[in-house]
Parts: sequence; C-alpha cells; structure tokens
Amino acid sequence: MLDVVSRHRLWAAAVALLLPVSASAGTISLAWNRVAGAAGYQVFYGTSSGQYTGSVDAGNVCQSGGSGSDSCGTIVADLSDCTTWYLAVKAYDSNHQLSPQFSNEITGWPAPRVDSLNTTSAQQGAQLTVELDGANFQAGSSVLFVPPSGETVACGSAAGVPNPGLKSIEATSVAPVQGSCNRLQALISVTGSVTGELAAEVGTWDVEVLGPADGFGEHVFGARQDAFEVTISPIRYDVNTSDTFDDVKRLTTADTQWLLGSNASFLMNPNSCGRDPRYLEALDLDGNGMIDGDDIAFIYSSGVTDLLETCWSGTGWSTGACPVR
Repeated sequence: MLDVVSRHRLWAAAVALLLPVSASAGTISLAWNRVAGAAGYQVFYGTSSGQYTGSVDAGNVCQSGGSGSDSCGTIVADLSDCTTWYLAVKAYDSNHQLSPQFSNEITGWPAPRVDSLNTTSAQQGAQLTVELDGANFQAGSSVLFVPPSGETVACGSAAGVPNPGLKSIEATSVAPVQGSCNRLQALISVTGSVTGELAAEVGTWDVEVLGPADGFGEHVFGARQDAFEVTISPIRYDVNTSDTFDDVKRLTTADTQWLLGSNASFLMNPNSCGRDPRYLEALDLDGNGMIDGDDIAFIYSSGVTDLLETCWSGTGWSTGACPVR
C-alpha cells in the first residue's frame, strides 16, 4: 500500500497555478507538480477559503516534461460566474486514500467569456469604442486582437515568432461598464491611416479578454473566434503619390505599374525573421505580410483602367472627383 503520509511532504511543497487557457466561462484551469507514487488527484473547491463544498476527481492527469519536470492539471467546470472561487488539491493512492492535508490554496474568478461585440468591424485607420458582452470581466483586464494570420508567423526552422500584426490593433482604456462583470469597454485603434505604417491585416480577427495577472504573473483568458473584421482603407491605394494634382489624390495605372515595377513586388515579408529590406508597408495594402497580386487587385477594384483615372472624393474613388486639367 502506498504510504501517502510519508509522501505528503513532497505534496505539501507542491505549487498549484492558475494557467491561461481558452475556456468557456464557469471554468478554472489549474496545474500542480506530480507527487511520486500518487495514483490520482482530487480537486476541491468552494466560495470561502478552506471551506470546500464540491470536488472533482481529476484522475492521473500528469505528463512528463522534456526537462525532467512533470506537470499535472485539470479544468474545473460549472462554476458560478463573477464569483471568487478557492481551490486546493489532494493526492490519493491506489486505494483512493487521500493525503491528510491539502495543497496550497489558489483563488480566482472563472475564465472570461466573450459572447459578442457591439461593433464587429472597422476600417484600417479607424478609432472607435467597442463594448464586449460576456462574463467574468474584472477591473484590470485587457483586450487582445489576434490577426487572421495568427499570433505567430513561420520563421525558417523556428516554430514561430511573434506576429508584428498583433500590434496593429491596440485596445486601451479597458474597463468594465458601470462596474458590471458582464460588459467591458475598450478604445480600439486600428493602424493603417498613415503612409508607410504597418496596416492592420484585412480579414476576421479573434478577440481575447485577459484577466488581471495573479501572484505568479499568469492570466486567465477567454476568446471569441472571428469576432471582429478589419476592412481595407481605400485611400491607401494611391501608392504612387507623385501624381497628385491640385491637392487631389489620384489613381492611375502609374500606381499599379509603380507597384509592379518596384523591387518590392511579389515579396513575402517574413516579418521579424530576416526581414527583406525591399518590403514596404505602404505597398502591403491588406497588411498580410505579402506584397502580391491581391494588393494590385485592390487598386483595380477602384475602377482605374489604362484609359481612365479616378480621384479621391473624401470617402472613395470616383472619376467624377477628378478636376478638369
């Protein structure tokens, strides 16, 4: 029979951590170190410190780490939202005899849940206030937008490096609305209004809410996929600005020819992985890290042809906006 008591000193030193996971609200993810000889683990939880009203058998949920360390973990579900929960773990032996003492106790709210946004799209260069509805939004939370190309980009033999596009939508002044844990407000800035600026990638973005960091620097978070769409700013089509006349921006075939004839045409930008100096953000109209036929197609979509130029009216491109020379 396993001597759980003699092993308990190892267990008493175990540290359980809340870990960042993408999970539905009403769930808390926690992890702990393996106890030698343990057959499984029981997770206890309640709304008062040391007073546990529920438990879940996590089983033997440990995996060996590459550095020789072992980690164990589980997710406790069906917890009330916007409520502080306290959790602790006990190990048990093959006879399901529990260790006499609990692990250290951890505490926190369930993971945030993002149900919807009151505004679901914006053009490159826009600034707007967005409200998120959901649950478990605490003061000190932050909002992160993940571009269609993902949080990381391929980088040679590396598994991936941070995608610079993550910084092209910034959420500031994040705070619960009137103290509600079910609504969060943020000021959103979408890059792409300035020539040469890294433009936010066109397409649908995931939206994540990160709870405030705990004592270990970890964040619980919840995400909603494809929750926010970025559309292209057509004013950026004028990549060749030398043909401006009477202070009116123009689109002509010179724009497509300049793009096609430049050294930057049809380059793939590996972002921070050995960036090609010929890559220019001003030419990457859709902000996807590539200068290709899609960017040229955007210019042609304005109606410019070999015989017809279009001009900026203040809201879009049209032939009628061109002054008579």
